[in-house]
Amino acid sequence: MPEEPAPPPTSDGLCPGCLTEAHWVVAQGSDRFFGKTTDQFSLVECCNCGLVRLNPFPTEVQLKAFSNGLPWWESTQASEGRILRALRAMAFRGQMRFILGAQVRRMPTLDVSGGGAPHVSVLQDLGLAVEKADIANVRVQQARIPRAEPATAAAGAVAAYARRSFGTIVALHVVEHLRDPWSALAMLRDLLDDDGSIVVQVPDASSWEALLLGERWNGFDIPRHPVSFREENLEALLEACGYQVLRRKRFWLAQGPAGLATSLCPGLAPAVRHGRGMTERGYLRVLKDLAHRSIVVGVMPLTLLAASAGIGSSIMMEARKADR
Repeated sequence: MPEEPAPPPTSDGLCPGCLTEAHWVVAQGSDRFFGKTTDQFSLVECCNCGLVRLNPFPTEVQLKAFSNGLPWWESTQASEGRILRALRAMAFRGQMRFILGAQVRRMPTLDVSGGGAPHVSVLQDLGLAVEKADIANVRVQQARIPRAEPATAAAGAVAAYARRSFGTIVALHVVEHLRDPWSALAMLRDLLDDDGSIVVQVPDASSWEALLLGERWNGFDIPRHPVSFREENLEALLEACGYQVLRRKRFWLAQGPAGLATSLCPGLAPAVRHGRGMTERGYLRVLKDLAHRSIVVGVMPLTLLAASAGIGSSIMMEARKADR
């Protein structure tokens, strides 16, 4: 018999962040980028804490079906060209400096971002011991979510690791994909050394792109992002899971220009074309790649200006155990 999906966390109308009911509809849309479903979803904002979530809330079975295939780094790098790859590499150096600032006594690092993210190989090249675990597509204990189906902690994804095994945990663009990031981050906290830190990065739902583009913004990525965070929501999430925020920083170049170009013209973005399973003739692929690169370069001043004003498209935070 097919697996019975867990009841949707928001089926009773409660915000998964503060467990209040009142909300208002921000926007409505379907899967604009990959066309995995024609179902309509609303983006609703909690009137109490401001957390943005999908309504109806997707089940685990639905999230798996909505998957867009390869992550962006495996489906775009070959089409970016030398200049864009160099710019992205420069941006990653900034992210790596932020992550390296969280290292503790050369203890192992656990990366839960999933797939073969570029920063993993960079950290390994720097001599760090990095373990990888994908928590985006596994169940965690659904204690935070009303009436959700119980499951073992991370279904074995990180269960093999002992408590206090890691000095740093890196979770870049992963918690927005989880149905219950509260339980996931609380579980990961047990794996941190007493002096360890977790580094989390998410799209910023208070960015100018989110405000201007609404459901067309790839940071909302309907229906693959069940929950979307503003800076204050991410800080509240970490504090609710037993962390204390130490640092925060906005990065604009690593994903900002490419993300905005994807929001404006999804049919030209290599990752979207790959996720749609499109077969293209050689010259057509080259023309689309060139058009996408041109848009990416053209929007760079806008994304730089937004990041400088503190309203860039993503936010990264380092947090440590609050009771250390």
